[in-house]
Amino acid sequence: MRMQDVITELRDEVPKLAKFHQDAGDWYRKVWRLWDDFSRCESEEGQKLLIDAARESMNRFSAAFTDMSVSIEKLERLNSEYTRKLGPRDPAPKEDPRQMKLPLEPSPAREADDANAAFAAGRHG
Repeated sequence: MRMQDVITELRDEVPKLAKFHQDAGDWYRKVWRLWDDFSRCESEEGQKLLIDAARESMNRFSAAFTDMSVSIEKLERLNSEYTRKLGPRDPAPKEDPRQMKLPLEPSPAREADDANAAFAAGRHG
């Protein structure tokens, strides 16, 4: 799998995961508020209504949690499919010691430029 494919799928999946996470958190808090209300409720009819509401909220929490779990599994699978390890790049190859060294002599044009520079600077040979 190429990095471009990984990034494309991540951009598609991460917003979904964030939404499922938000939904699961919202339903979790709602269930706990209903439980708190149930523990304070003194009427039997009120307790039945709260239990029914809590049951419905738990079903929705369960669905959001399942969606979140599926999304996490997809991201884990995507991560495992990309096997290339990223890290520091290999250093530039060193010079081959078997390569020939050429003794280069300065060109006549370069010698003339150096002489003109020395003359212009006031140093005469």
